This record gives sequence, C-alpha cells and structure tokens, in this order.
Amino acid sequence: MRVEMRSKKTMTLCEAIASGWRNKWNYAGRASRAEFWWNTFALAVSAIALDMAVIIIVGLLAMSYPVLPMPESDWYVMGAIGAVLAVMFCALLSRRLHDTGHSNKAGIALVALTPMAVAGSLVAAIMLFPQIVDEESYDFWHEMAEDWRVALLFGGSMIVCIAYLLLLVYVVPLLFKEGVVDNNDEKDEVEEKNNATEKVEEKGEESADSTDLMANWKVKMEVFFDYDYIIDEDTGRFYHVYKPTQFEFTFAEALKRISENGKYYEVEDLLLHNIVVRDAMRRLGVAPVIEHIKTFAPNDERLMESLDNFQREYPDESIGNIDIQVYSVFEDVKILGHTFHGLNDIMDYKEMMVSEDSSDKEKAYSRTPKKRSNVHVGEVWASYPCFDSDDFANETRTYQNYIVRNKTITNEDLQRLKALPSVGNHERINEKLPTSILPMVYYQGDGCYMLVATAKTE
Repeated sequence: MRVEMRSKKTMTLCEAIASGWRNKWNYAGRASRAEFWWNTFALAVSAIALDMAVIIIVGLLAMSYPVLPMPESDWYVMGAIGAVLAVMFCALLSRRLHDTGHSNKAGIALVALTPMAVAGSLVAAIMLFPQIVDEESYDFWHEMAEDWRVALLFGGSMIVCIAYLLLLVYVVPLLFKEGVVDNNDEKDEVEEKNNATEKVEEKGEESADSTDLMANWKVKMEVFFDYDYIIDEDTGRFYHVYKPTQFEFTFAEALKRISENGKYYEVEDLLLHNIVVRDAMRRLGVAPVIEHIKTFAPNDERLMESLDNFQREYPDESIGNIDIQVYSVFEDVKILGHTFHGLNDIMDYKEMMVSEDSSDKEKAYSRTPKKRSNVHVGEVWASYPCFDSDDFANETRTYQNYIVRNKTITNEDLQRLKALPSVGNHERINEKLPTSILPMVYYQGDGCYMLVATAKTE
C-alpha cells in the first residue's frame, strides 16, 4: 500500500497577519515563529507609516492655521500610536515566548525597559562625552558631569542599560526557538516521516506480530483503564486502592483486545483519542490509514465492519486540527507548560464553574481554588440523569468539561464553552471544536480516564 506524505507548509504572510490581528490583545495564547516575525515586520512598517502620516497631516494643518500651536502635537499623537503598537507587540511577544515554553515576564520587561534604556544610554553617552552636544549645551553637561550628585543618575542609567542588554541576550534567542505550534518547515522531521512512510510501504501485507511501524505505535484505550479506585461521593475525588494495571498498548495489541473482548465500539475512540493516529489520518488521509490498519488487524469480520463504518463516518479531511489524547485520571498531563498530577489536581485549580442547566443570563459561580499558579481552570458541568427515587436520593455524579487558561477565567469564557454543541454524555471535545477554546479536558463523571484536547502539535 502506498500513501502520500503531506509535508507541513510555512504560515504565509496573509495567514500570519490575520492570526496576529485576531490575537492582538491576547497575552495567553501561542504564536509560531512565522506569525511573530511577520507581525513584527508589519508593526514596524505600520509605526513608520503612521508617524509619517501624522507629521504630514500636522504640518499641513500648521501651514493652514499658523495661529494654532499644532507643530508640537505630533509628538503626542505619535506617542499614543507607539503606546498602542507596543501593547500589541507585548501580546505578540508573550505568545511567542509561551510557544517556546517560557514565561512572558522577561519579554514584557524588555519592552517596558526599551524607552528607559534609550534615555539611559543617551544620558550616559552625553556625560561621558559632553563634546557631542552643541556649544550652548556643552557647558551645562560638562558641569553636570563634574557634579558628584549626578553619579546617581549616571549609575542608574548604566544599570538600566546593562539590565536591558542582559534581557536582550536572554529573550532574542528564544524568538528563533522552535515552539509547540510552530508552522515552519522542518526538513529533517519531514524526511524522517517520509522514511517512516517508506517503511510502511515496504512492510506491505505483513502481519500484526511483525515490526510494522503503525502496528507498534503506542496507544491508549479507554475501556482498559481498569484501575481499582474509589470516588469520594462528597467531593468527586479519586483515590487508588492498589497499583493500576496496564493501559498502554501497541496498536496491534489494542485491536486484538477489541476483537477478543467484543468491544467494537472502542474502535472509534481508539482512532480519535490517540495523537499518533490522529496525526497519521490528518497527514495521509483517513482512507489510506484505515486500509493499512486492515493489513495487520485480526481477522475479525465485525472489526473490519467497524473500521469501514469509521471510514464512512469520517471521510478524508474530516479530522480536526486539534490533538485529542486519552489519559488516566491519575496520570500526569502537561497543559500550557504546567504539569497537572491527574484529574484531582486539575480540580484543585478550578476557580469558576457553571451548570449546563443554568440560563444564559445566569452568571458562572466563582470559587477560591485550592492551588494557584500561572494556570486557571473553569468548569461547565451537567448532572447525571435520574430515573427513579433512588437516583434522585443518591446520584451525585456529573459530566465535566474544563477549560485551561494562562489568565483568569471569566464568565464569558464559560458561557462560550457552554454554548458549544456536545456529543454523547455532554462531551464538548469533538472534531468541530474551535481551536480558540483550547486547551480543554473532559471527564464523564465515572471511570478512570479523561480526554485532553490541545492545539495541534506540529
């Protein structure tokens, strides 16, 4: 079987500018190298063009109305324009640093220190070399340079300049570093994936117990998260009873277990909730991947039928540009650079929640999180259905959709999450999920697994 490799393409100028404009005030997201540099160029060009326009307009107005004190007003207008563009650049720089796994604090400090560093370097230069100014100012600066009281001003200027240079040395290399959502071409990685594809072609019709590449991919299955555990009925928290059993398998082993246990409904979850499989279907197309899977799947008529059904339900190009991975509720998961130690830990950061049954005008409920960090968690929950008096008396489980942010959760965030269409048991993680709502976590209120949806990893 031959499958064609679709290599990644670099973000174009228009795509980069559009993405930068959509996120012009967003300090919490991520930006690829292409998005950062194209938008930096665009901001620089915009600053020059706007400043020239202001100078020309103010000059023309001053010539037309000489009695008005207009010539000095261009500095105020240009200052206001510069401040707005600086705030937009700070947001862009913050997203770029987040994409490389670093805090945005150094970047914001660098931008904030820029005017101070320029002024400080000017003061230091004039004090060291007062002859560079005109004759009228020379005596003034020469006398100041000899006054010991100016030492504080000179020392402060030098400290600002040195701090600025150190920040510059730290931040600039990070801007060229490959990030999580970087869309630049990576020739080595594409070549490696092409080599892997050639191996798949060479294996052809080999069986599942061979060294077939896809057959030996590591995947996880929801149905086999068979930890023994207890749930606290009051808090909904999980506790181990004993060491969990295996929940990660090779792809061939997972298909074999589905066949042996008759869990054919797990085929769709196996394909949709594992990053490596999703990536293959995005790059190669759903049909080629399914046809190749059949070459090492167990000889099971119902399993083959399940694979065919999946292919009909999810045609090529239907797999969303998001990563969905299944995790144990006890397993460490890294989101926005922060490592959560299982679902209980995610719940500890929850600071706002709202019920699906609430009205659109009803605001989300704020709570004090047990833990605080640079991540924030909000929850939209729905109660389990009740069918009899025993259910109404004892049913405490809920379906839970979480969003994770680098900034404080707002009522608007949760209302937007609440408005998204759901599948199954109030699950909002699906192929139509907008990337702007990510990252997300879903837990169905029972069982030992959770789903984590994040931006597509390039």
